[in-house]
Amino acid sequence: MTAVGYEDLLVCHPGVAVVDTDDGPALWHVVDDWVEPIGDRLLTATLRQLAHPRVVRRALVAAGATATAAAHRLLGELGRLVDHQVVLHLDRGDELAVARPTMWGVPAATIGAALADGATAVVLGGPSDGVGPDEVAGWDVLRVRSARADRDPAGAGLVGGLALAGLGVVDGGDVPGGHDVGVARLESWCARLAGAGIVPVVVGDHRTEAAAIAGAVRRHGPVGILHLDEHPRARVDGRDLAIDPAAPADLDPDLRWFATVPADSAVGSGEDTGVVGPGADRVDALVDAVAGRRIVGVGLRGGAGDPTRDPTRHLAAVDLVARVVAAAVGPRP
Repeated sequence: MTAVGYEDLLVCHPGVAVVDTDDGPALWHVVDDWVEPIGDRLLTATLRQLAHPRVVRRALVAAGATATAAAHRLLGELGRLVDHQVVLHLDRGDELAVARPTMWGVPAATIGAALADGATAVVLGGPSDGVGPDEVAGWDVLRVRSARADRDPAGAGLVGGLALAGLGVVDGGDVPGGHDVGVARLESWCARLAGAGIVPVVVGDHRTEAAAIAGAVRRHGPVGILHLDEHPRARVDGRDLAIDPAAPADLDPDLRWFATVPADSAVGSGEDTGVVGPGADRVDALVDAVAGRRIVGVGLRGGAGDPTRDPTRHLAAVDLVARVVAAAVGPRP
């Protein structure tokens, strides 16, 4: 068994996370989607500390393992987990910084770190079925451009990540696997996040949006679907309900809601109207409909064309989603 010392630098593997289950704390193997009971309070607390790279001594103290006997026992447990690659042994100075663009420039985080840190929302790139250029290369392009939306001359009036500053939103990266496997995995991830009170923000095609909603339903039961487009409507219990965006009080305040934004409808037609999107007054009304609701998920679905050729339309869509996420996780009015 690997020997672990007090001054060693450890971190949990990015593919595992500590979650609360009906049977107590467990290690969730994120990719394979199975759980392993932990059964030890101090080990659970220590592993939560190791969601980020930590010196073992500091992780043990923060977890409350101050007694010598308990600390020695945990060193042995950590050695066993290192052998099984649940915990990674790092050289001093190593960082697990994720060298990738993030949506709106929010911090990158593993699912485990988001759960341990109490993130308010996690952006997930859904798997693509490969239909259309916007669903093949679109999301990485959106991540790069959305981080600059607030200062992009093509997106005058866009606020981008400024709306999310200080709200605890992180980017968890893309869901791995082919489309069918990835969709099933996405449903499980969204259920875990929703169960922890974290809003999943899913960017993908129509099937990933449906999987995200199914994940929310697994944890919360019935949810309403607030479909944000040029003709706002909500779908509750299989019925389409007309929604006056100027009167968000019409939305059931006791129902949990999943907000969806189809990129093609959300941005409108700048060529025909001279205005990208449904207009500032409509956007504000749509965001007001989200503010104060019990939002358990947000989805952005593609369909506005290739973002490398039509960046303004996509920037307007991701900007609207940023406003929706801010309204969903920010202070209630």
